[in-house]
Amino acid sequence: SAMARALSAVAERKEENLPDWVVKSIQTWWSHHEAHVKEHCKKEDEILVPFASQRFHWPNCLKEDHESLEHNNWHGRIGVLVKSISGGENVKNLQEAWGEYESKLISHLRNEEEMALPLTRAYFTQEEVLPVGRKMLESEPELTVGAMIHFMGEEHFRSEFMKSQGIPFFVWHVAFKKRYLDYGDKVSSHIDALITGKPPNRKSGWGIF
Repeated sequence: SAMARALSAVAERKEENLPDWVVKSIQTWWSHHEAHVKEHCKKEDEILVPFASQRFHWPNCLKEDHESLEHNNWHGRIGVLVKSISGGENVKNLQEAWGEYESKLISHLRNEEEMALPLTRAYFTQEEVLPVGRKMLESEPELTVGAMIHFMGEEHFRSEFMKSQGIPFFVWHVAFKKRYLDYGDKVSSHIDALITGKPPNRKSGWGIF
């Protein structure tokens, strides 16, 4: 993942005391990632699961993953390490924690794609699902939408996702383009900086501090 590559790059530089910009870039990126994942789970629990549960039993393992994220503190260990990060040993510990967390998260997302998505498609028509997807998208925070576009890819988002969701092409310019660019400027730019070892542009996300 991008964060794993960034942490590896930081570790390879073997800085006993991390520069302030490195600490702030890690903390900035993590704060947005954590918010993104929690928002994703919240939207599923509040919107998608009640809708889908009208016709099929939502897989228990997916419910348990969300509960583990919330109550068993998937994010907790990383949050503590990110907040206190300062030097080489901290980076090593963060790498280990990130590896464990990433493995759990990828497994969860794979289960959603392999279990929940096929069930939803089997029990509901596309016309029935579209309003639910739009409701989830419309209520997402702007940077969360930007993150989705970033990782989906602008071309795929515009040419395939928008079309599949019945979103008119002009909405890209009205609602999505700025969110996509803001995510690149305020969030992903920090990952790029950590990998290259060069501080991000001063306008990129420093306002959070």
